[in-house]
Amino acid sequence: MNREFIEFLKKLVILTFVLIFLSFVGFHFLLIKAPLVHYYSIGFFFVITVLTHYFLTKAAIKSPGRFPAYYMGGVTLKLFISMIFIVIYAVLNKGEAKVFLLSFFILYLIYTSFETILILKHLNRPK
Repeated sequence: MNREFIEFLKKLVILTFVLIFLSFVGFHFLLIKAPLVHYYSIGFFFVITVLTHYFLTKAAIKSPGRFPAYYMGGVTLKLFISMIFIVIYAVLNKGEAKVFLLSFFILYLIYTSFETILILKHLNRPK
């Protein structure tokens, strides 16, 4: 693994631990029992973000002209996998569905924004 990817992982781990801490405090403050699946969702997004970032950085190096297509494909795949996860969980756990959907959507936005910002920094770095 190269140094740049290790730096990305460090930032992602910090973000993940901050989100776990804020989730714990937020659910406690709101007096809402945190669904365990919320913490699984954080793990899900951690893994998906690592994989997509890894493959996108490799694609940017291999064929820069095709990067936009790879990026859109990665985002679409991540969205599709997320939708499958949401539908399955919401159907099986209707009582927790509202809290789960809100927390999942917030996590999706945070991790997608994080990944987009760092991939843009990667693309715009001096060569």
